[in-house]
Amino acid sequence: MKLLIKNGAIVDGSGADVFRSDLLVEDGKIVQISESITDFDCETLDASGMWISPGFIDCHSHSDEAVAKGYTDYHRLVQGITTQVTGNCGMGNFACETNMMKKYCELAKGQLYNNHVPLVAHSDLREKVMDDPILVATDAEVEAMCNILDEQMRSGAWGFSTGLQYSPGKYASFDEIERLCQVVSRHKGIYTTHMRCESVGTKDSVYETIEIAKRTGVRVQISHIKVMGEERFGSSPEIIKIIEDARLGGVDIWADCYPYDYSMTTLSVLLPDIEESIKVRGGAEKIILHKTLAEISKERNLSEVDTVKELLREDIDIEAFYSSMCEEDMINFMQCDWVSIGSDGLCRGEHDKFVHPRSFGTFPRVIGKYAREKKIFSMPEAIRKMTSQPAEVYRIPNRGLIKVGNFADLVIFDPNKIIDTATFEEPLKYPEGISHVLVNGEFIIKNNRLTKNRVGEVLLN
Repeated sequence: MKLLIKNGAIVDGSGADVFRSDLLVEDGKIVQISESITDFDCETLDASGMWISPGFIDCHSHSDEAVAKGYTDYHRLVQGITTQVTGNCGMGNFACETNMMKKYCELAKGQLYNNHVPLVAHSDLREKVMDDPILVATDAEVEAMCNILDEQMRSGAWGFSTGLQYSPGKYASFDEIERLCQVVSRHKGIYTTHMRCESVGTKDSVYETIEIAKRTGVRVQISHIKVMGEERFGSSPEIIKIIEDARLGGVDIWADCYPYDYSMTTLSVLLPDIEESIKVRGGAEKIILHKTLAEISKERNLSEVDTVKELLREDIDIEAFYSSMCEEDMINFMQCDWVSIGSDGLCRGEHDKFVHPRSFGTFPRVIGKYAREKKIFSMPEAIRKMTSQPAEVYRIPNRGLIKVGNFADLVIFDPNKIIDTATFEEPLKYPEGISHVLVNGEFIIKNNRLTKNRVGEVLLN
């Protein structure tokens, strides 16, 4: 497709000021950027009053589940996400496959609206080589995991992820993670980690992550950086200083975060000390399933601890919302120049009603609420955090910046109207202000409507 976008204002992803320019797209690439392009014979889009930005890169996605199970992750498209990093938090879907990357590409072929950047999930490795993945791995089992990881890195994976707060990742020793990260480092890949603790043990978890990076030389991304629990509210400056000192010392460490003070994850994270975990996560009144945990406990005439046990016996994968963070800490993290934006979003189709609003609103919320309204940083800086910065961190070439020769992944939006509308009560509501989204030079959103153009690709490293 050849397309001329006229009269728009370009925010190029670098953090620089907006400038007015025309932009010509041809064969999936940006081929010309000029104040006035007049020599053309192609479709023309008038972008008067609109900003044109690089497509948003979601560096924390779980859409590999959509690939594995065959549903459309349309919620990514409506908020301008053109590329997403998948396989995060050590949660995998390909443990039974001989070649995980090959199978990923086979399942995704012709099905993707946007681009996927796949990581190898730690749980896939453990489940593939261990008879019982909820034990400490033997030396031979760790070696087998390293060999599989090496093969998958050679097959195009961009890195490796852990979820050290979840089973089976929580049973991994420091040595196991170090050895796996040595493999990733040899391939110049990235290690992303949902750390062992994000509450009272956050500081120790950050030190563990830094030590892994120091010993292996691996580039590392802390997933959805946060501090949970009221007794830890206000402690973000301490965590930020630890990380910035490490960066000054040469450690290649980054992070991502989402713009909400509610998290969402499995109820099983409350194990093994359920009583203490309930307290850390805000109390039973602030743990929400279809009702609050306090309400469910009262209905069942059980203690909160026994209610959790019963719910997990009924469904080990049951999920909940947790009101366990404060906005001040979230903003402190988000303002750090080494923190990118990641949604941590997942929606299992249009009928899935138990969804965190971040799945539909993360990127418009950062631009509209936190940049335009709260002014915690400029709007061009907000765009940088979701375009060129994640492209730099993950080493994704030719994306994340509007410049000649780059792929035409573009979002065209009204800077005065872009905002999230999804709430916990109505989590499937689309954001406002985004009119057009292009992936690889083709419209996936045109005039606010989803097209049939499944032009996304699994990008291999």
